[in-house]
Amino acid sequence: MVQSAVSAPVKGSVHQQSFPGEGGPMLTIKARWPQLEGEGRAVRRINRYYDRLFRRCLARWSGSLLDRAGAAKAQGWQVGMDFTVTYYEEGLLSLYIELTEATEGRPRVVRLGDVWELARGTPVALSTLLGCGRRWRNRAMEQVEGQVAQRVGSGECIYYEDWPQLCRQWFSPQRYYLTHEGPVVFYPTETIAPALEGVPAFVLAGEA
Repeated sequence: MVQSAVSAPVKGSVHQQSFPGEGGPMLTIKARWPQLEGEGRAVRRINRYYDRLFRRCLARWSGSLLDRAGAAKAQGWQVGMDFTVTYYEEGLLSLYIELTEATEGRPRVVRLGDVWELARGTPVALSTLLGCGRRWRNRAMEQVEGQVAQRVGSGECIYYEDWPQLCRQWFSPQRYYLTHEGPVVFYPTETIAPALEGVPAFVLAGEA
């Protein structure tokens, strides 16, 4: 189901498909991906980006993953795509997409984040929002490490013992979205913390 943390002119395109197997559906696809309302080159550019993302996912799901399901005589495998709008203000739109695959073993979740400048239909770099000049990456890592240390110290969360090295190793300025609290950077599941912690996320403050 499409979610929205803020009101924005974004609707969801929908695709649902089931592949039959012995005794019921072998694989079911339920996907919703963002489509901006309105006209203009920037809107078309953003919508094409998400259309291409969906087509790539569908090609995997209905191709190699379906073949795997058939070979395993699978029942009830489910895959999908959904999105949450997190910011729509000052000419910027931000959202994140979650891709899920519930097949063999533990369900797999992949999160993707985007921040768009609506006037041009172009991505906004994390460094632009943080400021801090050339120190933006160091500043971001200091904040992430400080928040992890606080969570570990309070017993709120469980992280791998070598989380200080892993936080730097797995940090990517492409993995972020924007909220009213600030930019949120996140890490893939099971990179800095066990699967039970889901997708670790951290709100960053920009330059004072």
